[in-house]
Amino acid sequence: MLQKRWNIKEIKDDFTVETLAESLNISETLARLLVQRNIKSFNEAKLFFRPSLEYLHDPFLMDGMETATHRLIKALTENEQITIYGDYDVDGTCATSVLYLFLKALDAKCGVLHSQKINRRIWDFETRN
Repeated sequence: MLQKRWNIKEIKDDFTVETLAESLNISETLARLLVQRNIKSFNEAKLFFRPSLEYLHDPFLMDGMETATHRLIKALTENEQITIYGDYDVDGTCATSVLYLFLKALDAKCGVLHSQKINRRIWDFETRN
């Protein structure tokens, strides 16, 4: 079996790591990972672990979001088939599932097109009605 080992980037600010570990009652290893994400205080960690909708970025800052939104609304109102392109990684699977369930709750005709684990160039189309 293949053994994997994490290589954690060196953080030179041991004081911040120790202080964060103490304030959160977590290991220094986990605190070091948080500091790498520029999370250096109890309050920043709280926002990271307990996110709130008010702190989310505006999705319309993403290029093409307005066009995609209008196209999706058109497909929904005209009862067109909607295909969701997903991926097998964790965030891709979760995002695909959430979008699929949302669209099905709106009675959309939709299916999922997801990449294969073995060869990401091969796609498998699934339609669930």
